[in-house]
Amino acid sequence: MQGAGESDIIEKWDQNGPYPFVIRYLSQGADSGKVVAARYDGMNNPGVMSTTLINDSKFHHVAFVRRTENGKGTLSLYIDGKLEGSAPDTTTGNTENSSPLYLGCRGGFALFFAGQIKDLQIFHRGLTRTEVASISEKRTPLDWGWDRFEGFFEGGFRPVSNLHYGYSREQTEFRSMTLSTLETKPAGYTAPLTASETSERMAENALVKSRCAEYLRAVAPDIGEKQPDIRYYVWKKSFEDRPTGVRLFARPPTERTHMYATRDQVYAAKSWIGQMLGAPWCVALTLATPHDPYHVPPAESYTIEFKDPANPTVHEMFIAMVESMDFYIGKLLSSEEPEIREQLRNAVIVFVTDNGTQDTNPDNRAQLLDKDKGDDKNSPYIGAVHVPMIIADGGALLGCRPCYLSGAGDKAAVHGVCKDLVHIVDIYKTFTDIAGVEAPWAEDSNSLKPYLQSTSVTPRKYNFGQQYPKTDDRVTPKFASITDGTYKLSWIRRLSEIVDGGAKDGYDYVFSKLEPHDTAKGALKETPIPDFRKDPALLAKAKELHAEMSKQRLDAGDIEGTPRDPLPFPPL
Repeated sequence: MQGAGESDIIEKWDQNGPYPFVIRYLSQGADSGKVVAARYDGMNNPGVMSTTLINDSKFHHVAFVRRTENGKGTLSLYIDGKLEGSAPDTTTGNTENSSPLYLGCRGGFALFFAGQIKDLQIFHRGLTRTEVASISEKRTPLDWGWDRFEGFFEGGFRPVSNLHYGYSREQTEFRSMTLSTLETKPAGYTAPLTASETSERMAENALVKSRCAEYLRAVAPDIGEKQPDIRYYVWKKSFEDRPTGVRLFARPPTERTHMYATRDQVYAAKSWIGQMLGAPWCVALTLATPHDPYHVPPAESYTIEFKDPANPTVHEMFIAMVESMDFYIGKLLSSEEPEIREQLRNAVIVFVTDNGTQDTNPDNRAQLLDKDKGDDKNSPYIGAVHVPMIIADGGALLGCRPCYLSGAGDKAAVHGVCKDLVHIVDIYKTFTDIAGVEAPWAEDSNSLKPYLQSTSVTPRKYNFGQQYPKTDDRVTPKFASITDGTYKLSWIRRLSEIVDGGAKDGYDYVFSKLEPHDTAKGALKETPIPDFRKDPALLAKAKELHAEMSKQRLDAGDIEGTPRDPLPFPPL
């Protein structure tokens, strides 16, 4: 598989003896632009050539995999997750050598690759086709600019855990994942695994089951192995570290100390903060709780008493998860370690959440926490968009002098409460101001620095938010809302009448007044005003909100298959 007109992308070969793998780029002749991957044992030189051309000056994901099935080796080459071809591995002798690993050249002196190489990964086992496709599609936190990441970044614990344990995307919604079902395949299982791959997966699952059972007996003895759902315990963790170059994806729970997600995430952040030793830092501790799948946290972290400990209700587990989150965050903020306290004493801490809990349980479609349907997650209503923001000064929190927030006078920010509108995008400009750097893209972000330091404030007049899918999706609705804090105007597309901007596209404008909630202290409810057009004052307010909404766009225009310009909002 060698020849003229090729350059080397990666190979473990210095031109002496056999080699376990090489990946080369063809740059001349009829096959110019193709990729070749091969092995060599001194006599046999099997390889695979791509059919896809890489000649568009863009990055592409290339994967070369060797797997053994029924005692026979197979070589497979993938470009951007697509299988380009396979060939029998005819090597029979030893392919090991003492050569260094070379990137972009052969032997350090020849056949230089005139391109760029990034995100190299070498695995200790042959990946499945599904795993290769998943990796080729990934953009990870290091790609986004972070220096360290620990956790999961593909989605919530419910769908991600299911995918990691062999369920297809179409089968991510099932009643629960329990210890008793961990080693079994769900009905309709269609993941493209060979017999050998299935055996490997089942062996891993058996080990995870044993470890998880032991862990549950220790940390949640009241319910132990009868845990209603184990996905917060058996989730697979990813780890990336820019300084060391280590990137590990979807590692099993048997490789970490704390299986429970919330505890692991908080303690990982705590450990990293302790290593900063006075250097500037920023941590985004994003806890996926309280959220489905509902479960019983470790007993140390909650105080609620379940009416029936063997069969806790969703409401009871939800409260336990809230208490658990508070407990573990407390373990960080009240840490006794001097190195942690010194870091937190000079930190500004922001608490914020994304949206309300969905109305129904995705696993069984049962009603969840309240009786008001359609007003929470994935909706334009107040239950999905009205959440508090709490900003704490680490110095004041630890009983020391405030490090950033004003702490004296009638307008002291420490212990202060403000009901002005605030948007989550305001965190961006606020943090750049705290760091003392310019914010190049801050048109929609208002710094909260004046509030924190009790200087002159210009309140935000409106809050705008929207949701739109990238495809013509009949499950995830398009909607947008804008409020001035007293009134709220929402544009909602009817799922039953989708023409996507056409003359017959079905949509509604809903005009509401925001009022204190009847039972939830500090919360708001929205009362629709169907006849607002009959009242000149209300109509004027609706037009004011619509004029502000119209400065935005209904969607981004990136509809799959039919690119177009973003749509404007229709007339009121």
